[in-house]
Amino acid sequence: MKYLLLSFLVLLLNSCATFREYRPDIPEKYTQISENSNIYEYYDEFKNVRFYHYKYFFPSSNPISLIKYSPIEVYLVKEPEKKYLRIIFRYRGSEWIFFEKAYLVNSEGDRLIFSFKQYNKTTEVISGVEVREEIDKVLPVNKAKELLSLIGNNKGEIKLRLSGRKYYKEYILTEKQINGLIEIISFES
Repeated sequence: MKYLLLSFLVLLLNSCATFREYRPDIPEKYTQISENSNIYEYYDEFKNVRFYHYKYFFPSSNPISLIKYSPIEVYLVKEPEKKYLRIIFRYRGSEWIFFEKAYLVNSEGDRLIFSFKQYNKTTEVISGVEVREEIDKVLPVNKAKELLSLIGNNKGEIKLRLSGRKYYKEYILTEKQINGLIEIISFES
């Protein structure tokens, strides 16, 4: 009887962990570029522009998911005459941090810093208890190479700090987030 109860508990805990797993909500207009790919494409026929996003950078509406959004995202924009990468940094929380810089640090102590102007960010009160800060900017080729170098050969954690004058928020990037950064930066390069 003990073994049956123990087996039931293990099964229940495993199913809860699977249920809490991050499951992104892919917008309807996005299509998977190939059967086994984690990259999704959206084509804006009016502007003749294609957007390529990594699956695990889409937000999740799963109510018990431990991660609801990614604090960093890189996506590709393809216009008829050019293509370029964009980078997004996101914060959601109960207090404003008014971030002006993003620091990425790998396990070997290598750093990459992004600086922003306050007026270029989107800020919003989502509800009475949650705020959102977000910046979306072009990722220059040299900075993309630096980012790829920082995360590409790293064996340990990648940490991200969104920092304001007084406050900051730190994250440890998940394996899926790191893979997404690598895949999008390397996609069609």
